[in-house]
Amino acid sequence: MEIEIRNLLTALIISLIFILSSCKNDDSNIGKPINNYGGCERKNSYEQGGDFYRQLYIIEDYDSINAGACISNLLPISEQKIIFPSADGRIICINDKKIQWQIFLDSDNVAASGMAADPEHNIYIVDNAGKLYSISEKGKQRWKKSFLNISDKDIISLSDLLAQKDGIIAAASNGVIAKYSFQGKKLWQRNFDMSFTKFFPSDSLGNIALPLTHNNFGATDTLVFMNSLGKILW
Repeated sequence: MEIEIRNLLTALIISLIFILSSCKNDDSNIGKPINNYGGCERKNSYEQGGDFYRQLYIIEDYDSINAGACISNLLPISEQKIIFPSADGRIICINDKKIQWQIFLDSDNVAASGMAADPEHNIYIVDNAGKLYSISEKGKQRWKKSFLNISDKDIISLSDLLAQKDGIIAAASNGVIAKYSFQGKKLWQRNFDMSFTKFFPSDSLGNIALPLTHNNFGATDTLVFMNSLGKILW
């Protein structure tokens, strides 16, 4: 009997340890810009995002967004908060498996770029008409700027946004790249005669590495290295 009680207590302790290890404290990432592909360096390094879930995978259904589906990459703001760009033109914040807020883009437009967030966790996104939006972490539109005027006839793709410590960088396949402050002021713009790739990195100093391509087999591509002020270094 004593052995059975001891075994039962051991099993309960092990179960409790497993449950506690499965619980997650939400690492808010506040104070750090957030980008897809493992930060502004795009190095696919995620160790600062906290531990992975220690549990079995489950499928979560959200009835109010199923009809829209997802049109570009999700943006994880923290361990429990995810920004969902819906194909019906909504930007949806899911926090701890619950919809916290949702906001529509203009005129049935949809997300056309990968999203990013600044150190205060304001969200940035460019729609298919070329408008750059800033949405607060509470789901309110902060400002909106015309990055490009894109019509339905234009064949232009948008690079994923790049959030740095002092601004947000947008780029398009027609060779236009611009940096905006987090308050919506255009800091600089450059025009190239080649296309940008889907995403590009920057280093800890804000220097930007831009792969430029002719999108033509056999043509020579170019790598441009710029500082955070938009000046070409080489």
